[in-house]
Amino acid sequence: MSTRSNIAVLELDGTVEMIYVHWDGYIEHNGVILHTYYNCEVAARELVSKGNISTLKKHIAPLHYGQHSYNDPEPDVTVFYGRDRKDSEEEAVKYDTLDEATEDKEKYMYVYYVAQQVWMVKSEGRVLMLLEEAIAMKKTKKTMKKTTNS
Repeated sequence: MSTRSNIAVLELDGTVEMIYVHWDGYIEHNGVILHTYYNCEVAARELVSKGNISTLKKHIAPLHYGQHSYNDPEPDVTVFYGRDRKDSEEEAVKYDTLDEATEDKEKYMYVYYVAQQVWMVKSEGRVLMLLEEAIAMKKTKKTMKKTTNS
């Protein structure tokens, strides 16, 4: 079963460009990848510019062009529906406001705030928070659970 998410870039003028990600949307996977490998404006924009994603990985571009595909992906390379499966209409969607972009969307939403140069995350039923803090909270909970179960 998939954990779907959205990835968006919030522009200075308040507009949003957003894509869909089908697999592993939870903070411990997509959140950590975004924070680790896409933690700057250039990387966030490039990722969103490629359109909807099947599986987010640490690289956008394959090392061996022509060998990476939806059915046979290179290790650690993001799989895009348009580029790698040749699907049409998989481009990013533009919204006038963040509120409009967050209405009835996926379980997790990752937003790169251009003004602050940071990733934020909103999980189902929660408010937007710094992605870095959300990752730290997950690590703390995991550590506490291990300690309690020992």
